[in-house]
Amino acid sequence: MIEPASCGRRFSANFEMCDLDEQLRPGPVWSARSVSISRSRLWLRSRRMCYVGTRVATVLHRIDSEPVVIVGIVSRCEYDTNSMYDLELSFEPSPGQFVLDEIRHRISTGLAA
Repeated sequence: MIEPASCGRRFSANFEMCDLDEQLRPGPVWSARSVSISRSRLWLRSRRMCYVGTRVATVLHRIDSEPVVIVGIVSRCEYDTNSMYDLELSFEPSPGQFVLDEIRHRISTGLAA
């Protein structure tokens, strides 16, 4: 299990996630829960396993605001318990506003995959 004290600040929020292909098109969407965050990484718990090196998009839905899209690379994925996986994402530079808007739209309207 991820120990929040050793990896950034405790941060608990629900995210929607999806794999991104080479053209940054979103794949199937699933849910995850964040555990902690730092300047360069995000730690999550998910029922879905992700391969290390996979590019993913995470979408945080904020109250009274637009969803925030965070793009990262899976740098660690380990099985924990009860069909849950601990994921560590390393943030990537923003791919551009057009791509972020497309990812946000496709995930929020259920058009991904």
